[in-house]
Amino acid sequence: MSTNTYNASTAVKTVFVRELREHLLKKSSLITLIIMAVAVVGGIFVADYMTSKSDNDAVKIAVVGEAPFADSLADATAEMKDAEDADAAAGAFSTASLSPLETTSAADDKAARAAVTDGDADAALVPDTAEGREGSWKLLADDAPSWLAPMLQESLQKQNEAMLLSENGINPGEFFSKTQSAVVSVESLDEAKDEKMPAMLITLIGVMVMMTAILVFGGAVATSVIEEKSSRVIEIILSTVRPAHLLAGKILGAGLAGIIMMSVLTASAAIALMITGLAESFDVPWSAVWLLVPCFILGYFFFAALYAASASLVSRMEDFQGAQMPVLVFSLITMYVPLFGWSKLDSTVMQIASWIPPVSITTAPLQYAVGNFSALQLVASLLIMVVGVAAVIALAAWIYPRNVLRTGAAVSWKKALTAKS
Repeated sequence: MSTNTYNASTAVKTVFVRELREHLLKKSSLITLIIMAVAVVGGIFVADYMTSKSDNDAVKIAVVGEAPFADSLADATAEMKDAEDADAAAGAFSTASLSPLETTSAADDKAARAAVTDGDADAALVPDTAEGREGSWKLLADDAPSWLAPMLQESLQKQNEAMLLSENGINPGEFFSKTQSAVVSVESLDEAKDEKMPAMLITLIGVMVMMTAILVFGGAVATSVIEEKSSRVIEIILSTVRPAHLLAGKILGAGLAGIIMMSVLTASAAIALMITGLAESFDVPWSAVWLLVPCFILGYFFFAALYAASASLVSRMEDFQGAQMPVLVFSLITMYVPLFGWSKLDSTVMQIASWIPPVSITTAPLQYAVGNFSALQLVASLLIMVVGVAAVIALAAWIYPRNVLRTGAAVSWKKALTAKS
């Protein structure tokens, strides 16, 4: 005579493996993963192409006649470009996009226009022959850089000033050196903040991607619960697995599937960055980036448990919109607080938000990235989040078993919370 002994770990493992396989091999999940990977990698290659095009492609101007001011501007842009490349090689973060300037000769107005139309030149510079416009020029272009016209104007003005000074017996070089030696320079009162801006922006992007993944895979748990209820498969499953163990297996399985998919996307992005060389253009705040891993895990458990609890209150997908309202409120607050407050991380509101679950998983990494949080404060914030996760899991463990077998009308949160065991 043999008896079958129920084993909790075996039950959780069975559900876990089933959920993991289902989420990884589901056609819709694979299509979504492929689309996201193509979008991420494609975006990186497009950014690299646009950056290379902006940095390396010279702006060509077809010039009719003699235009020394245009030639001097071409020499100046070459020198500025060399200086910018030197800064980039030194690891400086720069948002400048200055292309070198090249001038070519055109026989006449017609030839200059043809050069622009045929794509042989980006713009054409021709003398303005209108009455009363002696010494003026016209810039013919359809898609010239925005900086070209004002810089040509400034160069022409300096050329005319130099000619006028020479005619009056004044050395232009000495004049300009003395008049331009006095400048107004800008000094930031918070240089540390400026230096940490790139790290903060990269972390903010990572936080938004993290929250998107949390909501996607947390929502997958809710979809699975509702599908089992609507098809009445849940009755068969619960004949062999206890509700709490079913819930644990679901959350763990979908969570690992999410981590695997996000790892694939992250690896794809990292490889694309290394191939294109874009990773060398800025300093990645790796300490803040790796911090997103525990934040993702804690955030996922928080929202997945809420999603599972809310899904157990309904029997049809059509009724889920109302049941998931508390989850939506938490998710919107968690996403939009850092999105609107990233520029005011020193404010009291953002400081407080960095300690309150679940908002802390998106605000604490930003505070740490800019130096407002020490490692000890960061750990304390995450520990508070752990307490919040434990409370939400306990809530889900109360609601899910008592409502997962209910059919018919949706159960309100108030009724679910006040129901007796």
